[in-house]
Amino acid sequence: MEFKRFLASAAAMVIAVSAVGVCPVVAAETETGTESSESAEVNFTADNMIFKVIGESEAALMGTEKSVTELEIPSTVVYEDVEYTVTEIGEKAFYRKGIRKITIPSTVKVIGDLAFYYSSLEKLELPEGVEELGDASISYCSNLRSVFLPESVKIIGERLFVSNYYMEYASIPAGVESMGEEIFYGCRSIKTISYGSTEEKWAELAADSPIPENAKMVYNCDNQQIYNTSELELGQKMKAGDIIHYDDKKSGYCGVMNILKANGDYDMVTFMISGNYLLDLDSEFVGTYGSIGYLAPAHENIKYVDLRTLEIGDVIDRDTYLLCYDYETSGILTPIFVPEYYDKVGEGTIKLKSINPETKEAELEAVAEEKSAAGDANGDGEITIADAVILQKYLLSAGAESEVPAAADIDADGVIDVYDMIQMRKLIISDLK
Repeated sequence: MEFKRFLASAAAMVIAVSAVGVCPVVAAETETGTESSESAEVNFTADNMIFKVIGESEAALMGTEKSVTELEIPSTVVYEDVEYTVTEIGEKAFYRKGIRKITIPSTVKVIGDLAFYYSSLEKLELPEGVEELGDASISYCSNLRSVFLPESVKIIGERLFVSNYYMEYASIPAGVESMGEEIFYGCRSIKTISYGSTEEKWAELAADSPIPENAKMVYNCDNQQIYNTSELELGQKMKAGDIIHYDDKKSGYCGVMNILKANGDYDMVTFMISGNYLLDLDSEFVGTYGSIGYLAPAHENIKYVDLRTLEIGDVIDRDTYLLCYDYETSGILTPIFVPEYYDKVGEGTIKLKSINPETKEAELEAVAEEKSAAGDANGDGEITIADAVILQKYLLSAGAESEVPAAADIDADGVIDVYDMIQMRKLIISDLK
């Protein structure tokens, strides 16, 4: 009897399972056998992507069935005749995955905890619409060079960028309302961090997220502009906190970004083969040469001039770091003069000798300075009573009221005094005879 009851029970179970059926693209799960179907977790796949239903018409991307290096996430996905909007990238969706490039739709609002942890991401462009970034969601991404958060971000989880060893630039919008601890921990290569609001607000917001010692903060970047490399025009002025974005177009400038340093030299600051460059100073796009672009930052101790505004014969101060825009210069193939080049031109006054608009070449020359004759205090080429008057006024005022040229130092002892006046009188009397 017991054996017959067992067979009957087993047969009933088979009939029940057959009646329910199993969908080939869905694995419905419940934590306990007593939960209703309404609370069951529903996962489904589409185009190699795994999704989870998280609301009546919303879904989260949970990963991919097979490993991929590039992925474009759709804004909507259809399952069993229901259209779901993709609003989230789920927890650990690309945890330790080989994903290198991903396109995220503007419908996504949440990036889950550890979503890109230890992934191979080389480039991450988060769209406007993302509001929350989970704990360590963009961490241990050794291939990332920059991350710029959109204005829509409100919540930043703990250790967001932890140990992104080679990340150089990051941008935090003014609208962030809460920030977790140590978001830049282990970011040993970071150079510049921009923040959309004030230094005071940052101190309050990031109290538990100290800035790495090697990083520079740029504040009040509330209207951050993005400039595509292929669209930059000579003379384009940009402010601190703006972004230069390499847009992968071969026309126009692309490749390498050089920036003038405070000592008048220039650095190759980055290869623009991908990603973005964050300006830490007000700058101007001043030249190109082949695939090289040049920026002039607004350092207070840098003097520069647009070569195109000069005319033949104009004098160039030796303290000027001449930014030549799209002109080449004699002996130098970059659009930047450095003071060392003036020495090659020679001694004397530096003047613009020629410009060839067709070949875009400019040439400088050094013109020897004409020395005034000893005693010619007013520099008119003659030694007269007028020179004596100037020298006398200078001596009576002890040099306080006026200055005289070095030519007044007739005895060449390095001091302009009464002995020079005696010599000047002798010269004047000699000329009168």
